[in-house]
Amino acid sequence: MRVEFGKNLLKQLQELMKEEDMEDQVDKVYHFATHVKLHGLSNLEGRNKNSDEVPLHYPDREERIAKAREKKWWHYHIGIECYDGFTHGDKTSKYIIHYANHSPNYIRLGKLDYHPPFLIPFDNWLVYR
Repeated sequence: MRVEFGKNLLKQLQELMKEEDMEDQVDKVYHFATHVKLHGLSNLEGRNKNSDEVPLHYPDREERIAKAREKKWWHYHIGIECYDGFTHGDKTSKYIIHYANHSPNYIRLGKLDYHPPFLIPFDNWLVYR
């Protein structure tokens, strides 16, 4: 599978590398990218979800759904700082990686983000060059 890194995500990861004890955590993003390149989006340890699955109680639910669908946003629980849960494929974590799921053979990684709250990133996180 083709996996691209958004320009702003690369900057974000560079900044995180300056923080103490973050190298192992940042490596989880690269591990995810490698796994997806080799195996696609199957057999992932963390929860992987379409970001258009917005809870009913969100006041801006329809806007979030529309934005997620337009940009094809998905998110994956990346395991930073660690995973919670026991079921492979459904583990959650404090951080997620947002990505655009363009096709069965192509994604673009967009933003590493804290979760919750869950916010859909601005479009500029998908800029490639």
